[in-house]
Amino acid sequence: SIGAGRRPAILVAERNESIHGILPLSIRRTSWDELKLKVLEFSGGSQSDYQELLVAEDHREAVLQAFQSPFERLCRSVDVVRLHNLSSRSILGHLIGDQVPPFSIEGSSPFLNLDQKRFEDVETSWKKAHRGDVRRQEKRLQSLGDLALEVYRDKEEIKKLLPSFFRTLKSKWQSEGFNPERVLPPAHIRFYSELIDELSERKRIHFSVLKLNGRPVSYHFGFFYSDVLYWYRPTYEKEFHNYSPGKVHIAKIIERGGEEGGKEIDFLLGREPYKFSW
Repeated sequence: SIGAGRRPAILVAERNESIHGILPLSIRRTSWDELKLKVLEFSGGSQSDYQELLVAEDHREAVLQAFQSPFERLCRSVDVVRLHNLSSRSILGHLIGDQVPPFSIEGSSPFLNLDQKRFEDVETSWKKAHRGDVRRQEKRLQSLGDLALEVYRDKEEIKKLLPSFFRTLKSKWQSEGFNPERVLPPAHIRFYSELIDELSERKRIHFSVLKLNGRPVSYHFGFFYSDVLYWYRPTYEKEFHNYSPGKVHIAKIIERGGEEGGKEIDFLLGREPYKFSW
């Protein structure tokens, strides 16, 4: 969707009524304190973890060629080209070339390479303190009862769990001083539901719950694509905070991911210290 104050500038490459490439851009006018500049940026602004030119791989060169002139015209029509969260491996770099001033890529997206390794082999790569804490907290939770990770594939099952997922997420944010209605408005909740409708049939949604005696203590709403799990929106029940349920949840995901042939866990944009522990 295009946010308020933006107008779409979406480039689409088509042939015989088949879409081969999409570059989702928008143009935004900044406020007076930012000199009322005209900015060309991705349609998601700075809110998306990764932003990219979407292209069918076997049509890559043709799409890049088709987009070259329209992209140059868009660049010349604005004051600033601001491409947030662009991966250093992005194919958009081939399109940018010398058309815009030199730019830098900022931010960090930590990831863990599984590549079908045994959990024990992955575990040895962690620092001793982290490895020990994961084991200790898992044992503490197990001392309270049956501890199990469940991964849900069926969209109806996932939707049944969404209300408790959002309740837990809002409660956690509120305890951290955030207004949950502001950071998670109804439109965002509808968006999650629409993602499930759109992606679950293609097995792109990865929704998992860590349960203690059948009760959810930690949730994760993420994505799975091309053997990579994208760690997107985790949350946990605050009353179990001292047991680090989120940490145990990730460990269980890593263990299961290796067993199921997953190659990587991508923790997405952000330099939160916990990501680097893995």
